[in-house]
Amino acid sequence: MAFPDTSLGVRVELLLGETWVDITADVFTQSPITITRGRPDEGARTDASACSFVLDNRTGRYSPRNPRSDLYGLLGRNTPVRVSVQPDPAGPRLVRFVGEVPAWPVRWGTPHDVTVSVSAAGILRRLGQGAAPLHSAMRREFTHPSRTSIVAYWPLEGGSGATEFASALPSAPPMRITTAGVRPAAYNAYTASDALPTLAAGSLTGVVSRYPSTGKSPCGCSWPSPRPRPRPRSRCAPSPAPDSSPAGPSPCAPATGSPCTGA
Repeated sequence: MAFPDTSLGVRVELLLGETWVDITADVFTQSPITITRGRPDEGARTDASACSFVLDNRTGRYSPRNPRSDLYGLLGRNTPVRVSVQPDPAGPRLVRFVGEVPAWPVRWGTPHDVTVSVSAAGILRRLGQGAAPLHSAMRREFTHPSRTSIVAYWPLEGGSGATEFASALPSAPPMRITTAGVRPAAYNAYTASDALPTLAAGSLTGVVSRYPSTGKSPCGCSWPSPRPRPRPRSRCAPSPAPDSSPAGPSPCAPATGSPCTGA
């Protein structure tokens, strides 16, 4: 006979130490084992595979901090789990899921109803964790290692609640709002950048740190302002000459993120 008339021979195992331990007897059958994988309908990316099931924990066996458990010291974060089936008793065992259990949440109902709801995930979950968000195209360009002449750069892409704008270069001071009227993240029509501030009657001041002299005079500051809706961009170089004067405020107050290039 074929499934569902015959059992699939499901087996659930945990990798404890270097041994796969069969825990199928502790899996509640009234809560089915659910496995999902692949890309959902109309999805743009493949999600991490997932497997969920419920364990009987009346003895406290699956409580990681229970010293009386025979698994004490073996259960932890990202414990490997494997689910397999054997449709034909005489045939091979087929692995349906391999992943990791990130946590062991215990739920108490009554003294006779203590369970652990396991939500395991495939390796894509861990690979996707801690991934830094992708910056705007303009910021990626001006912070590229090949841009060696840029000595100061404030992208001005802070959120609407920003009180100052961080520099994209390491250890550089932020650009500060020095005159009221600046509205952070008020302009978002420039596709190469994240939302940018508008100035109105406000102003910004950034301090350019000392940098090696190039023997040339630094240039000034300018920005295009399309009409009817201003979309200012700024490209500036610090002044006075870097080899003879201390660092000080940049002579321009850019309305959008732009690098300062050492002349």
